[in-house]
This record gives sequence, C-alpha cells and structure tokens, in this order.
Amino acid sequence: MGGGVLIGAHVARDAFNVTLSDSATQNANFFRVGTAGNVAVQTADGTTLTIPSLAAGEYVFLAVQKFLATGTTASGLTAFV
Repeated sequence: MGGGVLIGAHVARDAFNVTLSDSATQNANFFRVGTAGNVAVQTADGTTLTIPSLAAGEYVFLAVQKFLATGTTASGLTAFV
C-alpha cells in the first residue's frame, strides 16, 4: 500500500512549501496555514477568491492551482497533492 498523510478522508501523496505568486501554477488538493491571516487563491476551476481569517494550523480542503501573493496575509503555507 502506498504511503501518505491521512487528514480526515484526504490522503496526500506529497507536499510542498508554497511560494506566493500571482502567476506561478502550484496545484494542490488542500493546504495548511502556518501563520494566521487571509489566503488568496485561484481554485482548480479558475475562480479567484480570498479566504479570510484563517487560523494558524487550519487545513483548507479546496483544490487550488495558484496561491496568490496579492491579498494573502497568512504565511507558512504547506500544500498537499
């Protein structure tokens, strides 16, 4: 059986530290917030939105293709794929 991180019903095959960018694609199935704040993303379907007031240590179960620098105040994001 393959390894992975089990978070609820979500299994990650890999993870990476997010580098915020308004142009770079960084596909993820879900992500974790290191330091509290807002996270601006472009979803897998292409919708741009800002998720406000995320707490440190919070997991967001949303497929993302971009983690936007503009509008993001949280830091230490970890993405899971």
